Amino acid sequence: MASRNRGKSKRSLRTLGREPPSHEERRAARHKIIEPQTDPIVAAILGAAGLDYRLEEMIRLRLRRNDDATWDLVVGENGPLATFSQKITFAYSMGLISETAKNLLDTVRQIRNVFAHSKKVIGFDNDLIKGALRKVPEPGAKRSRTAKYLKTVRKAAENEPQLSYALLCYTIDNDLIDVEARRINNRSRRLKFRRDQMRRRFTPGSLASVLYGDDPQQSPPINSLAELLKIHNADQTPLSLAAEALASPAKPEKEPDET
Repeated sequence: MASRNRGKSKRSLRTLGREPPSHEERRAARHKIIEPQTDPIVAAILGAAGLDYRLEEMIRLRLRRNDDATWDLVVGENGPLATFSQKITFAYSMGLISETAKNLLDTVRQIRNVFAHSKKVIGFDNDLIKGALRKVPEPGAKRSRTAKYLKTVRKAAENEPQLSYALLCYTIDNDLIDVEARRINNRSRRLKFRRDQMRRRFTPGSLASVLYGDDPQQSPPINSLAELLKIHNADQTPLSLAAEALASPAKPEKEPDET
């Protein structure tokens, strides 16, 4: 009898860090980063980990094969997207994130790496870390919500650098959520546009114009598919003409842009 656990990786210390967080756990992590009493190392790693997981969600949705087993190969220890840096580069090359978002994510990644790999205890009050936070890039839209948040990130970097880092992670996360929401909305509009196009191609009137030509005197008034089939059976018009009508490309119209 086949095992029910086939295809599922057994829990271990290696897989513990790869377990997806629940919504409540993600919210708790965001609150933990903002709390001033949180250890700097914890804040640095949790902030980057949340963005790492957000990128994973965005990328996985666009993979043709994204089942758990295949995904583990992609982001596993030796996978092509095993590191935060690789995910950032891949998302940017796929057009999932902007150049500004890429630069902001790289800033978070670099700060996280300092805390994760330092051989001594450091804090956010380090001049190099504060300098990186003061230099976060500005987005193209100067009056956008993201621009306002990043302005606050730069201002807070001098006196409250840990809060500045937390706000940077929060800003990037919300920006990625907005990007995904717009992409889903635009995809829905494009699907509706294509569905309407197909419906226009399948109207009885469009089939009648192929069967009887564009001459209104030759083509009887067609108000329903039943009327078309009734006239068709009487005239013994070849069904292949109707098939050609369905296979012929529709007149192109401008499709909604993806932004």
